[in-house]
Amino acid sequence: MRSFIFEIRKYGFELLMDLHKFEGNPNVFFDPAPHTTNFFEIMVFEKASGTIELNGHVLEVAENSLFFICPFQ
Repeated sequence: MRSFIFEIRKYGFELLMDLHKFEGNPNVFFDPAPHTTNFFEIMVFEKASGTIELNGHVLEVAENSLFFICPFQ
């Protein structure tokens, strides 16, 4: 399973938050294989459709959807 680890010193100094936009490279983030993270994810979908599987539950993604995902889910 792919695992994303938060890098506190990614920019050369301690930073406890980061931001990414999917528009620039959606295939990197929306891989169909499951993944896990060691950080909280907040996902905002302005224009979207489809599903996300989270802990064995399939959740609908629609326009203006908002997801809060805990670490290691």
